[in-house]
Amino acid sequence: MEKKTFAVDIDGTITLNGMGTIHLEALSKLRSLKDDGHNVVFVTGRSSVEGYLLSIFGGLTHLSVGENGGCITYGDKIQHKMLGNRKNVVTKVTINPRVIM
Repeated sequence: MEKKTFAVDIDGTITLNGMGTIHLEALSKLRSLKDDGHNVVFVTGRSSVEGYLLSIFGGLTHLSVGENGGCITYGDKIQHKMLGNRKNVVTKVTINPRVIM
């Protein structure tokens, strides 16, 4: 089986009724993908830390992209990186596969 990475939004995708309540069945399906060897990454307009914490408590890949692509939070030691600013725009981000749990 080929390993794949699934980028999943939080609000309006795995939440119920727009109230921020997580749809547990959807989270369970995402966990099944992770258990099958795939990466499941939250990509959200929220803080990347919020997505990261949801990935921890949801049993998913410890990686989240937040602030509409502006930051990434990953790893067991919680590394938080800003992907770009006016002075230094990052054009490519490489993540060590050993970091993705």
